[in-house]
Amino acid sequence: MRQEITATLAEQEFPLGITLHMAGITRPDPRYHMKRWNHTGYYIFEYILSGSGILETEDTSYYPQAGDAYVITQGLPCEYYAARSDPWKKIWFNVNGDLIDSLCMHYQISGIMYFPQCQLEKEFRRAIDIVFKGGNDAYHEFTLAIHGIIARLSEYNFRSKISHPFPEDARILKEYLDGNWAKKFSQKKLCSLINKSPAQMQRIFKKALGIPPGQYVQQKKLNMAIQYLENTNFTNRRIAEHLGFSNEYYFANWFKEQTGSAPKSLIADRSHQQPVTSEKRTDSTEKD
Repeated sequence: MRQEITATLAEQEFPLGITLHMAGITRPDPRYHMKRWNHTGYYIFEYILSGSGILETEDTSYYPQAGDAYVITQGLPCEYYAARSDPWKKIWFNVNGDLIDSLCMHYQISGIMYFPQCQLEKEFRRAIDIVFKGGNDAYHEFTLAIHGIIARLSEYNFRSKISHPFPEDARILKEYLDGNWAKKFSQKKLCSLINKSPAQMQRIFKKALGIPPGQYVQQKKLNMAIQYLENTNFTNRRIAEHLGFSNEYYFANWFKEQTGSAPKSLIADRSHQQPVTSEKRTDSTEKD
């Protein structure tokens, strides 16, 4: 069983439009694996204190580590699990309500958003300390704290966009590929995003990132494949499905071409590690 400390707050007589379903600090556990169903009716806010893991969505995957945060808005399916070799420790909140809806809309927090190295430990610790301490003013204090977190995440997102190291066209291409690397894409689609010819599109992308778009996607798939092999007990078939390959045989041959060894070789090297178990809960019982 994973180790965690959890708590809730009782709503006061005049609620402020936020319901805290559960909050806690998850302790490092290599077996930690959560699956979020698409009917879950609350937002998830998480901040990684130490270690690392994987956040997997329908479109892409992220590798949250210490200093990172992510937000998953209500009703969106995803999976997230700790790295076996360096399982994460994180602070999390499950919340919803009219005020949360309004705040996220105002600050443009939507879908599944990842905030690498946003460094908001102080803000998340303040919020969780309020929950653990409780008291007559805890509900109002927590409301202000979660508002502050949302505002800081939005500020971080804005700063990241204006300080992006790539030219605008290259940024558009990169963001599209980052969100669709597991899907089939065409050169025509990439060209249409920036209204450029194939030769211009290739030149813009390679100048900014050093490699062509196709190679960029191959590298992302390889990195993700290695993450799956090292940190999960997924079969080749399941990995192939997640990475957009037609079958496990195509994936295995591709992996060997890329690395010089078959996927099972990497799995065998780590066979002594404890397997990951999957926890699946319904909306009424799911915690972080």
